[in-house]
Amino acid sequence: MTNIISINGTPLTTEPKAVTGGYIPLGTAGGKSVVLTNLDRRVVKLSASDMKEMSLMALMGADWCEANFLDFDEKKEQLFFNYRRLATKIISDCQALGQYMDAYERKTGVWLMKDGHLVVNGHELWRADGTLMEHGIHEGRVYPACGDVGFNRQTPAASDD
Repeated sequence: MTNIISINGTPLTTEPKAVTGGYIPLGTAGGKSVVLTNLDRRVVKLSASDMKEMSLMALMGADWCEANFLDFDEKKEQLFFNYRRLATKIISDCQALGQYMDAYERKTGVWLMKDGHLVVNGHELWRADGTLMEHGIHEGRVYPACGDVGFNRQTPAASDD
């Protein structure tokens, strides 16, 4: 699909394009903004100096950045990725949430949820009954995509033997 842009930089085509990317703000840790990236579901701590154009595109998704933070420069008469606007939004979103607590992050391992069921976090996030869940925030805890647990949801349950 090609996008036709009007003279003021707004798209003339109205077909929505599904883009993957973005972030979920989690708070601040010292002078850093902590986010959960929607692209690869990792927790990332960003200092202001980390929020450069290509770094933000790589973390948040190039298509998402262009779909949400593309502005028109009237002097140059061209579109550009306004990474400063995105960086400001990330910082303000995280500051609004306050201090990020590392203790709320559930990395690789087996965790007990409030409902009494176990959840396993690794390359996939799944309940002990095999139900697949999406990496993200569940019951106030952050479950990012992590490393290998050593087994997966297709692994047979242990027996008494």
